[in-house]
Amino acid sequence: MEDKEINIRDYIRVMVKWRRIIVFNTLIITFLAVIISLILPKRYTATATLFPPVEQQTSVRGLSALLGGGGLGNIGRMAGLPGLATPSELFARILESRVVMEGVIETCDLMSAYNTDKIEDALLTLEGATQIDVAPEGVISISTDAKTPELSANIANAYVEHLDRFNREATMTQGKKNRIFVENRLKEVEKDLQNAEEDLRAFQEEHKTVSLKEEVVQAIGAAADLKAQIILKDVELGVLREYATEKNPQVVRLKSEMTQLQKQLKRMEEGSEEGSPASYGAGFSIPFSKLPEVGLQLARLMREAKIQETIFTLLTEQYEQAKIIEVRDTPTVQILDPAKPPHKKSFPKRSRMVIIAFFFSLFAGVGLAFFMEYLARMQERPEEVADWLGMGEAVRQDLEILKRRLLRRKKRST
Repeated sequence: MEDKEINIRDYIRVMVKWRRIIVFNTLIITFLAVIISLILPKRYTATATLFPPVEQQTSVRGLSALLGGGGLGNIGRMAGLPGLATPSELFARILESRVVMEGVIETCDLMSAYNTDKIEDALLTLEGATQIDVAPEGVISISTDAKTPELSANIANAYVEHLDRFNREATMTQGKKNRIFVENRLKEVEKDLQNAEEDLRAFQEEHKTVSLKEEVVQAIGAAADLKAQIILKDVELGVLREYATEKNPQVVRLKSEMTQLQKQLKRMEEGSEEGSPASYGAGFSIPFSKLPEVGLQLARLMREAKIQETIFTLLTEQYEQAKIIEVRDTPTVQILDPAKPPHKKSFPKRSRMVIIAFFFSLFAGVGLAFFMEYLARMQERPEEVADWLGMGEAVRQDLEILKRRLLRRKKRST
C-alpha cells in the first residue's frame, strides 16, 4: 500500500508541477473546438420512407407460365439480374442509378445549390449527401443532407418522385407489353375469321350442301384444335421473345412443342407412308388428302373457320385477362412517410464536439506534462542522453545512405 501511495503521489506531483501546461492546453483546444463548431456550416437531414408494391400472383391460363407470376421479382428474373431477392433491393439500386440522380439534380436545381457547372461534380456531391437503407422488413429509407431544412426534404422527396416516374414511364411493364401483343394478334385473327367465314359461305352457296362422314367431321375438329394450339404457342413465343433470347429454356421448349404439333397436323392432312391409321394421331382412318376434291375443299374451309373461331375465343379471353394484369403489374412506390423539413440540424453536433475536445485536450495535456517531466529528468542522466543521441545518429546515417542511393539512381536514369 505504501508503494502505491508513493507512486500516486509522484504522479500527482508531476501534474501539479506542470499544471499550467495542462490547463493551458485544455483551454486552448476546447476553445478552438467551440470556435470551429460555430464556424462549420450547418447541415440538415431529412428522411423519406417507402415500400414497394407487394408482388401479385397471376393465374392467367397460357400466360401465367410465361409471366411467371408477374411483379418486379419476375421482371428481374427475366432480365437475368443475379441474386435479386426482393423488389426493395431492386428499388434501392434504381434510386442509386444515374438517371434518377440526374432527375433529382434537375428538379431541385442542385447545380446552383452545389455551386458547380459540372454534372459529374454534382453527382458526387449528391451521392455523398445521400444514404439509402433497406430494412429487413423491406422498408426503404432515403436520408439526404443539405444546407437548409427545406432543401433536404425536397431532395428526399424528389428521389421518391423520380423513382415512381421511372417505374411508370421509363419502363414498360410485363402486363402492358403482353396486352399490346395480344391486342394486335387479336385484330389479325378477327380479320382471318371474317375471311374464313366468307369463304365457307361462298363455297357452300356454289356447291349447295355437301355431306361429310362423321369420322371426317371429328377429324376436322381435331385438326382445328391442333392448329389452334400451334397458333397459341406462337403467341406465347412472341410474348416471351419480348424478354428472353432464343437460348432461353422456355423459348426452346415452346419451339419444340410447336414442331411436334406441326408434324402431327401434317400427318393428319397428308397421311403417312405406312398408311397406318394410328400414325395419323387423330383417331380417324382417312387423311384429308384422300377426300374427294369437293369434300376436301369443304373440309379445309370448315377447318379454317373452326380454327379461327377457336383462336378468336381464346385470344379474347386472354386479352381481357391481360388488361387486368396490366393494372395489377404497374410498379408504383407507396410512401410510408414523406420527407419533412427537420427542425434541428444534424451537423455539427456542437456539444459532442466540445466534450470530445475537452477530454482529448485534458489527456493530451497530462501526457505532455509527463513528457516534459521526462525530458527534465533526463538531463540528470548523461548516459541516457548519450543513448538517445546514439540512436539519433544511427537514424541519420541510414537517411544519408538512402539519400545517396536515390541520387545515384537519378543520375543513371538521366
